[in-house]
Amino acid sequence: MSFDLRSIDVPAWHKVLDIDAQKRALGDDILAIPVGKWNRLMDRLHVATDQAVREPEVLDRLRAAVPDITDPTDRELVYQAIAPFVVWDAEEIETVRNDPRVALTAEELLGAPAVYLTENPAGEPEDIYAGDVKTAGEPEERYRNLSRVGGTPTRVAESQLPDDAFLLQIDFRGIANDGSEDPPRLRLLESHGVPLDGLLQVFHTTTGDSRLDPDIPGGGATLRYLPELSLAQRLSLNLDAECAVYPPSRARASFGLSFRNGPVSTERSDETVMDLQRLADIWARSGSFTEQFESDTDPFSATELPVTRMFGVQSYDFDLPDEDIDLLNRELPLARDDQHILLLNITGEHSFDTVFGDCGRLEIWIRDSDLRAARFNSVVSFIRST
Repeated sequence: MSFDLRSIDVPAWHKVLDIDAQKRALGDDILAIPVGKWNRLMDRLHVATDQAVREPEVLDRLRAAVPDITDPTDRELVYQAIAPFVVWDAEEIETVRNDPRVALTAEELLGAPAVYLTENPAGEPEDIYAGDVKTAGEPEERYRNLSRVGGTPTRVAESQLPDDAFLLQIDFRGIANDGSEDPPRLRLLESHGVPLDGLLQVFHTTTGDSRLDPDIPGGGATLRYLPELSLAQRLSLNLDAECAVYPPSRARASFGLSFRNGPVSTERSDETVMDLQRLADIWARSGSFTEQFESDTDPFSATELPVTRMFGVQSYDFDLPDEDIDLLNRELPLARDDQHILLLNITGEHSFDTVFGDCGRLEIWIRDSDLRAARFNSVVSFIRST
C-alpha cells in the first residue's frame, strides 16, 4: 500500500492536497479544461506548495516517505514539492542556498553562473552546416549562429586547420543574439569580457592533457579565434578534414548556475548538490525528463546527460588539487589582479563517445587578462574522469 500523504498532519500540507484533489477532479484531458481555470489552479498549487515546504516537518516526512510512495500521481506531487526547482530561475547562488528545499550554507554549496552549450544532433548535416554558406551580396548576418559541437570547423582564408580532433566552436555574435531574451546570459558574457563577435574553435588531441603531455602547448588543446572580418569571407567546408572526427550537432546556449560541494560535506549536502546539478542539466536540455526512468511515471529516477559549460565551477565529481594549481601558475603565470578562469568544461558523454573516460570532462583554463584581450593561444587543459 502506498504511503498516505494525509498522514502528514500539517495544515499547510493538507491545503496542498486539497488543491491537488481539485486538479485531479478536472480529469486527464487537459485540452478540455479551460486555460484560465487550469492556470489559476496551478498558481494556487504552486503558492501552497512553497508555503508547505517551509514547514520542516513536511520536508522531512516527505523525503523519508519517498521509497514508500508507490502511487505514480502521488510520487509526481511529492517530487514537485521537494525537488529544488529554484535552480531553473535563480541567478544568484544565495537564492539557491536559502531555498527551504536546499537549505545549505556557503561552506556546503558552491556555485557560479555558466553558459550551458547544449548539443542538438537533429537534422541532416547540410542543415546543421547551413549557416556556413556565405553568398556574396547577402545582407548582414544578423541572426547568424555558427556554434556547433563536433562535425567539421568553419574555414576561412589563409588559415590551416589543425589535425587534432575538432570538438566545438562558439559563435560569440550568435550566442549574444540568441540571448536577446536572456539578459542573465548577456550579463555573464559581458562580465567576463568575451569578444562581442568572432568565432572560437576548440581542438584537442584527446590523448593527454597538460599533466600527461607537458611538452605539447595547452596539453593538446588548440583554441583558434577567428575575428569577424575573416568570417565575412568564409570558405566552403571540408567535410573530409582530418580533424572532423565526431558527428555534428547544433549548439544552443542558455544561462544557468553550476554547482559543486563546498569544503564542508555531509551526506545530505552531497545528495543535494547532485540533485541541483541534475536539475540544471535537465533544464539546459529543455526541462524535460529524457533519460533513464525506472518507470514511465517516476520523476525521481529521471537523469540527464551532463552538459558542456562555458565558465561556472568545476563538476562536483572533481577538484583542482595542489599539483594542478601549481601547474596553472607555472604555465599561466599571473600578474597582479589577474586570475585563472575555467573557460570550458566539456562533457565527453554525448557527442564525443566517452573519449575522456567514464563520466569524463575536458577542462580548459585561461588567464582572465588573455580572455578579455581575445588571446586564446595560451591555455591549460585537464582531462578528468571517475
